[in-house]
Amino acid sequence: MSYCRSSSTLLLSLFLVLVMGCGSPNLSQRIAADRAAFEEWPPEVRELVETGKIEIGFTREQVRMAWGKPDNISMENTANGRFERWIYEKSSPGIGIGIGVGSVGRSSGVGGSVGTTVGGRSNIVALVRFQEGQVVSFEEARD
Repeated sequence: MSYCRSSSTLLLSLFLVLVMGCGSPNLSQRIAADRAAFEEWPPEVRELVETGKIEIGFTREQVRMAWGKPDNISMENTANGRFERWIYEKSSPGIGIGIGVGSVGRSSGVGGSVGTTVGGRSNIVALVRFQEGQVVSFEEARD
């Protein structure tokens, strides 16, 4: 029985490492990584960035610090000109857990696995448009 307990503990540990270890830097880490640039911005910009908000006129650097690295960057051509478009997505990874028990004669064994898949469900949660390096529009999905 202790073998089963240690196996399930190992599986749970692997699962937690996979789920918790796959993240991008959080807001405070992004600010700390480029504190010098952050300190040069006007107080109202710093306050918005510290709360994870952006505004029209923000630069790419300010948006990246407030919201992180975008999941997708593309160019958009419209009647009003050419825009750089940043897309932020929220992904739900596909995760599977399997545990197996087998027995042949007097021998038995326990096995297990934790797996993740690429291509889980993804939803766009924010879209930012830049023109000449500054935010000209942005959209955020409601919860």
